[in-house]
Amino acid sequence: MMQRWGGFVARRARAVLAIGVAVVVAAAVYGVGVFGALGQGGFDDPASESAQELAAEQAAFGGHDTDVVAIYSSDDLSADDPAFVSAVTGVVDELPRAAVERTVPYYAEKAPGLVSTDGQAAMVLLTLEGETQDDKLISFDAVKDKLRAEGLTTNVGGPWAVFDDVNETVSADIARAESISMPIVFLLCLLIFGSVVSALMPGLIGAVAVFGALALVRLITSLTDVSVFAINIITLIGMGLAIDYALFVVSRFREELARQSGTDRHHVDTAVRSTMMTAGRTVLFSGLTVAASLASLLIFPQNFLRSMAYGGVAAVLVAMITALTLLPALLVVLGSRIEYGAMPWRKRRRAGAPAMAGAWARIGHSVMRRPVAYLVVIVAALLALGSPFLSATWGSVDYRVLPADSPSHVAAELQIDAFGGERSTANVVVTGADRATVSAYADRLRAVDDVTSVQVLDEATVDGRPGALLQASWAHNSQAQRSQHIVEQLRDIDPPGAAGALVGGTSAETVDLVASIGAHLPWMGLLVVGVMLVLLFLA
Repeated sequence: MMQRWGGFVARRARAVLAIGVAVVVAAAVYGVGVFGALGQGGFDDPASESAQELAAEQAAFGGHDTDVVAIYSSDDLSADDPAFVSAVTGVVDELPRAAVERTVPYYAEKAPGLVSTDGQAAMVLLTLEGETQDDKLISFDAVKDKLRAEGLTTNVGGPWAVFDDVNETVSADIARAESISMPIVFLLCLLIFGSVVSALMPGLIGAVAVFGALALVRLITSLTDVSVFAINIITLIGMGLAIDYALFVVSRFREELARQSGTDRHHVDTAVRSTMMTAGRTVLFSGLTVAASLASLLIFPQNFLRSMAYGGVAAVLVAMITALTLLPALLVVLGSRIEYGAMPWRKRRRAGAPAMAGAWARIGHSVMRRPVAYLVVIVAALLALGSPFLSATWGSVDYRVLPADSPSHVAAELQIDAFGGERSTANVVVTGADRATVSAYADRLRAVDDVTSVQVLDEATVDGRPGALLQASWAHNSQAQRSQHIVEQLRDIDPPGAAGALVGGTSAETVDLVASIGAHLPWMGLLVVGVMLVLLFLA
């Protein structure tokens, strides 16, 4: 099959190139628009208890979570100084109402926890408008540049500031990594291939794969929600696999062409057919196996993982198709000119010279002579590299994943140092409970170790029954193992009588995220192994 495909591409190389160039240009123009169609966040499982709690809380009570923490400080003014208060009041009054559901300014609440221990700093807490994580991030974008107070030092933190900084940091890091890696990749290809034209092929195919994958993902956004994480995997996997596939094909083509007795069109066509029959077959089954493995991420309910599947599958398929269509057509057109710009160290293989020669051939023979020894050494090395995984602690994203100079990281450290340490909360929606029942339930929640307070934030009718919103607090980081254990203990306490309760909040979201991934991971592993076995059997 692959030999016939190679013959088809060889006979119609210029037509394949013309069509391919037109498709790539159209994909590039269309694919650029994907950046405005992607969502952010997507870490929650819609069926989890924390997601149900958030939906019930927003429907019955409105927002009570602290989404943004704005910290104002001054070396010269105290928080109760009229000038300090005036500057902060001006900021709060000018915040866009469409983006902010609720504000808790320190001067209105008179809560001691909102003023630093030295009295030189104070906090304003914001609850953003929005029912989904994407909505919250859009609201944060609308307010983040409006929180600066004239004459005061302003630091902005909170979960949505962290998410925003994570997105910006990841995007900047990927751009920087690509700007560094691409010249290095070209130099490595130049060292390996020994000619300028050959060294350009992997990067060219990689760029085509990225543009094509962006277009496919934009098409997917018209059918379902896709997170920005799809872009990250496109740039990493798409470029990487495209370079790998181009290395396979170009290397094999040059070997096949060197084995021919000439370099005219007939010999070039023969080299392409042989290349497709060998390296092309490898690329085909490799691409299908990797794409099927990445598609197994669709088994997870979290949108950020599903988005990685969309981006990864798109990137792999485009890289594979490009390496099996545009690349061989380009090799036919180039022919022996693939060797242009030869470096001094490039040694041309003599026509008819054996293919199984050189350093890599010697390594291959060595492995085949001593398979058990190599197997033991490699498995031992892999186990050593994977051993840190045994002591892994699971958590979600917080300020600690960011560089120390990131704005939200600085704000979090300031909040810890100046306001008496870290605190975490869990919101509890209670339904079908009168005040006496709610009070009794709150007393039972207070009995959990390390829980310092349980407050009744609001009362309302929930699903036609009386209900209340409680908030439990404790002094640990929201991602700490102890915080996760506290959430589990809170959930283990059933409310009195026929009342129901849902426990949510940042720590609860982490508990649910870890549980959801743990529940789906074995099924994903089985699916990957099954698909690989089937495809490798067919290969």
